Amino acid sequence: PYVHIQFDGGSRGTGEGNPGECGAGFVIADVNGTEILRQGIYMGNGHTNNECESDALRQAFETVHALRLKGYKVNAPIRAFGDS
Repeated sequence: PYVHIQFDGGSRGTGEGNPGECGAGFVIADVNGTEILRQGIYMGNGHTNNECESDALRQAFETVHALRLKGYKVNAPIRAFGDS
């Protein structure tokens, strides 16, 4: 059994795309596949899509650690899924 993280990020620049206004998000599910937490993050302006996605993953890992300290059943290996 694994703890599952799904994450994504996006940037909407003007004209050529990246960098621009952006955000990221993640979902954490326990070993039974039950969603524990869903988080969206507004990251402001001036970041690329890849920066947003890596920040979403970093914040998801930090959140899993915090959940473990609070006693949630997320003491298992983690599988993370992104689209890039």
